Amino acid sequence: MVYNEQRDVILCLIFLVLAVVIVMGDRLVYTTRLVKRMQNEHESYKAKSAVMIKRQIAQYKTNLEKRLYQQRQVKLCKIIRKFQPKLDEILADRIARSILIECDNIGVDPALVTGLIKVESGFDIFAESKAESIGLMQVRYSVWKNEPELINSGVHGKDYLFSIEHNIRAGVSILHKYYKEAKCNIIKALYRYNTGKSKIPKNVSIWKINYVNKILYYTYQVKSFLSEDNKCDQE
Repeated sequence: MVYNEQRDVILCLIFLVLAVVIVMGDRLVYTTRLVKRMQNEHESYKAKSAVMIKRQIAQYKTNLEKRLYQQRQVKLCKIIRKFQPKLDEILADRIARSILIECDNIGVDPALVTGLIKVESGFDIFAESKAESIGLMQVRYSVWKNEPELINSGVHGKDYLFSIEHNIRAGVSILHKYYKEAKCNIIKALYRYNTGKSKIPKNVSIWKINYVNKILYYTYQVKSFLSEDNKCDQE
């Protein structure tokens, strides 16, 4: 009898231990799964947070670039109207925007192009010379009509050069072409833009080329205005 009671107790203890082991095993499995899920959720949250932070930084940079671009456009519009007070503000703003877009796209100094337009046409959109130079940057359609500088600029006819956007795009492309072919010598590039000649005569001093010096003078004024280096220029 005693033996049977001891056996029953032992069996009960064994069952109890097994039950505890099973329960603890289930609890351990559950806990392990819970911890793993929490870890996964944490990693997922970290990844989402990193992506969100990157997006916020990118958005901040984009917004900052837009504000800076708008500020440049407003300033450039102001100095264009300073150069030509009779110019309508809306047209001046379109000219400023086109200059910045085309110069940024191709890698030309917008201050230089603004100075060139001041000398070439005085910001007269409909300017046309006896040599058939047209528009703001005085582009000659008869000379360039079959060249990529005009074709790629969407200039499919003479009248297109009276468009602000088309004229500036074509003119900037031509200036950039001359600048590269002059091996980044801006004096030679400007001289060629004016005369069509790729070389400056030996007996001509670069300091006495009025056309070039005028453009560089106005370029300096624009740069000073845009950078706020010279407060007097902005009054």
